[in-house]
This record gives sequence, structure tokens and C-alpha cells, in this order.
Amino acid sequence: MYLAILGYLLLVLLIVLLLKSKATPMVLFILLPIGIALLAGFSPVTINEYAKAGVSTTTSNAILFCFSILFFNMMNDVGVFDPIINFIVKRFGKNVVGICVAAVLVAIVGHLDGSSSTTLLITIPFFAPIFKKMRINPCLLVLLCGVALGVMNLTPWAGAVARVSVVTGVESTYLWRRLMPMQGVGLIAGVAIAVIYGKREVRLGAGLKGDETLDLNTAEKKPLDWKYFVNLALTIGTIVILSIGSFTATSYLWLQPVWRQ
Repeated sequence: MYLAILGYLLLVLLIVLLLKSKATPMVLFILLPIGIALLAGFSPVTINEYAKAGVSTTTSNAILFCFSILFFNMMNDVGVFDPIINFIVKRFGKNVVGICVAAVLVAIVGHLDGSSSTTLLITIPFFAPIFKKMRINPCLLVLLCGVALGVMNLTPWAGAVARVSVVTGVESTYLWRRLMPMQGVGLIAGVAIAVIYGKREVRLGAGLKGDETLDLNTAEKKPLDWKYFVNLALTIGTIVILSIGSFTATSYLWLQPVWRQ
């Protein structure tokens, strides 16, 4: 009971100090647990052993998480996803329902690295002017991004699966293979939500009026040379390897974009 009370105290202190910006998260997450552990009566030697045990259970997932952010961000920087995003936006056209579906699909592609900030930085700046021009409720864009984030957070390098993997001791890629059917249903449901709410916006008067035109402002087209296809193959191969789970997380560190364009 005493330890439980100290645990809740630790959580409250973390939240309060973070909200008041009294220190950086890294400092708080290191010093506060040590202070609470000392208050609970644990010796420095015991705390050190606990820290070693904790790090040993989270190392592989931390490596996988860092790898995914670096790898997919680099692939995004070299333009691997640009043709895919441009195709999605142009394919679904300039109608309200199509734009809503495109927003979900772009957010799904953007969340391949498991980072919510990357997804929002890719999706929101691009679609916000389009939603405004077509008189679509901007709150719907946030909703569609949230749907994509929730579904793609089931990847093994995302926070949700990584935390479950640490707690249960089960390899994250193994968990992902079991979650794939549900993730597939979630992706279909995300598109369905975009269609339903898109039609709702049409009924509420969204869309272009009269002679209005919409400039999608897609990224400038670049010729797709053999370097692009090598990087694309490397990206697809990495996702396949992660889904099969043939390698441990530390095996992914050698993967990186072959050529920057």
C-alpha cells in the first residue's frame, strides 16, 4: 500500500512539473523515480539493479523505435513517399468525399515511422488550406488524422505495441502479426469514416461553388530514376521483414536509404 501511494505521488509530481515546465522531461524521468525509490527505502545498489533489469527489457524496443523514426524520416526526406502522396491526392480528385479519403490515406502513409508529430506535420499543412477552400469543417481533418494515428499505432515500433511488449515480455513483431487482421479492419473503417463524414459535409454545403477551382499544390514532380526504386524496394523489404519477424530489433540498424536524391 505504501509503495502504491508513492507510485501515485510520482505520477502526480511528473504531471505537475511537466505542465509547469519546471524541468525537461528527461531530467524529471531520471531524477524523480530515483528520489521516490530512495524515499521508499531502497538502497542505491538495489535501485541500480532495478534500472539494469528495466533497461534490459526495453533495449530492443527502444532500438526498433529509434530505427523506425530515423529510417522512415530519411526515406521521406529522399522523396520515397512523394509520388505515393501525389497519386493519392490526384486520384481522389477535388470532391469533398475524395479529399477526406485522401487525408486519411496520406496520414496512414505519414505514420509509417510511428511518430505522431511527423504525421501531423505532413498531413495538416497540406490539407488545411484545401479543407478551408472547399468549406470543409477543419475539425474533420483532426478527426481523420486521429483515426489514422490510432490504426497505425499498432505497428511494432509504435508506442502502444512497444509498451505491451515490454510489460508482457513478448516480441513486438510477434504481437503485430497477431494484430494485423484487426489493423486491416481498422484501415477499412478509417476510409469508411472518411466517406461517411465527407458525405455529411456535402449535405452541409461543403465543396467548390460555381467556377471555383482548387489548386492541390502537390510537390513538384521529379523524374523517378533507378535510385528511387532501390530505396522503395528497401522500404518495402524492411516492412516485410518487420511483419515476418525474422530478425531481432538490433538487426535493423544496418538498414538506411542507399542513395539520397
